[in-house]
Amino acid sequence: MTLFLQDPEDARILPCIDLPPEKAKAIASPLATRVMRTLAQHADGMHASEIARRLREPVQKIHYHVTRLRKAGIVRVERLADTSGASAKILRVNAPAVGVRFGEFQQGAGGGQRDSAFLSPFITDGEWNARIVVGSPDPHGPESARGRDAAYAIDLGLFFGARTRIAPGPAVTLDTELRSWRANLVIIGGPVVNKAAARINDRRDAAVSYDAGRKAFRTPAGWFDSETGGVIVKMPNPFAPGKQVLWIAGKRHTGTRAAILAFLRDFPSVCERARHERGVEWLAIEGVDEDSDGIIDHARFP
Repeated sequence: MTLFLQDPEDARILPCIDLPPEKAKAIASPLATRVMRTLAQHADGMHASEIARRLREPVQKIHYHVTRLRKAGIVRVERLADTSGASAKILRVNAPAVGVRFGEFQQGAGGGQRDSAFLSPFITDGEWNARIVVGSPDPHGPESARGRDAAYAIDLGLFFGARTRIAPGPAVTLDTELRSWRANLVIIGGPVVNKAAARINDRRDAAVSYDAGRKAFRTPAGWFDSETGGVIVKMPNPFAPGKQVLWIAGKRHTGTRAAILAFLRDFPSVCERARHERGVEWLAIEGVDEDSDGIIDHARFP
């Protein structure tokens, strides 16, 4: 389970244990809370004697609460370590927060099934099932372009990671290192900086594509040529039946940034506004520099 803290200017997440009410007594003691807080502040874990010294409490009391917390699924033994010639259990919390529910989850506004459908099959049953492809930062392609979108892979990774319960293996690859298309792909960047995007763009049957000569996106609704414009496109992978491609790209780097901002900050609206054309979902995004500092800081739906 994940806690979300959102406001118009920020969005934060915190992994959280969904604790059954019958196990809540394990955290009822103030000392149990102090033990959890201490463990949460030490990413490498601690053994019971270290916790006792830090909290200035008898180690027997710490062992008592640790046992209860382990039975409740809040604390786990990470590994064994040698300390003063003895073997000690190094403890960690399973998540930095605990939530106790007394009712079932309700459908949230603008989310739920529509969000899940848009993210499928990239996330399936809580598991990550795709590769993120970014343009290489080294000169490559006919124009010797350098990709500048790698940082967006980190942002998207945090977004997707908050919606998965199992951490994936290596999830990001450079366009120059992509060897197999038999997968679901999340492609970041336009066809100039990303070879994978170029291969998608070269398909004559592509519902959305970028025309380098006209310097505009061709969409089922017509041409889109905003200087800070970008697109979000979800479509079947033309090179792997049954797989999907999520393509987030801009006319320039600023357009890609705008599309990423829209995806991260207003994902429910992305799902709601996306148009459906011949099995493809797409929408156009326009970037705005609201504070006139030369950096796109806002995205709107034209």
